[in-house]
Amino acid sequence: FITGTTEALLAKPEGGEAWLLSLRDSSYKEAKEALLTLPGVGPKVAACVCLFSLDKHSAIPVDTHVWQVALKHYTPQLEGKTLTPRIMDVVEDAFGDVFGEWAGWAHNVLFVADLASQKHRLPEHLRPSPAPKKTPSKSASPKNASQKTTPSSQKKMPSSQKKAPSSQNADKKKAKKRLATEGEQTNQGEANGEMIRVV
Repeated sequence: FITGTTEALLAKPEGGEAWLLSLRDSSYKEAKEALLTLPGVGPKVAACVCLFSLDKHSAIPVDTHVWQVALKHYTPQLEGKTLTPRIMDVVEDAFGDVFGEWAGWAHNVLFVADLASQKHRLPEHLRPSPAPKKTPSKSASPKNASQKTTPSSQKKMPSSQKKAPSSQNADKKKAKKRLATEGEQTNQGEANGEMIRVV
């Protein structure tokens, strides 16, 4: 994509740099559409270039993280929808309705503030409250309840009971051999008309 975009920019009659700088004089939508003609440039990258390089202050680069911010605060009615270019436009419009011509920078602040690594930097009164812990409902069926418990095979055992893998393999081989021997003895006993119980 980088090679293709470089070649496309070099092929512009006025040169790539002049073409890119000319997009500053275009509207945001026109600049974004022009950038989308370059190989490998999608809606998010086009919006990033518009916001950070072409003075399009209302551009909203929409990715899955921004999508989650929008669902939480501005477009809850879109819950369950797929993030398509049309939905990206709806999210951009929603930010624009709230923040106006500076929506791109407001989005940027919200994006950074919502990052887990940055939430501790927010003033206490602006930090989101922790999500409530989910508790199983009383009507949960035993089947569902059993799925939520840790199987006994996955529970931690005391280190004194743990065996090395080679020791475990040896134990398994001995058990198989013992079962095979028991099976032969039982079959011989049954052939004689008696049942032999092997301990």
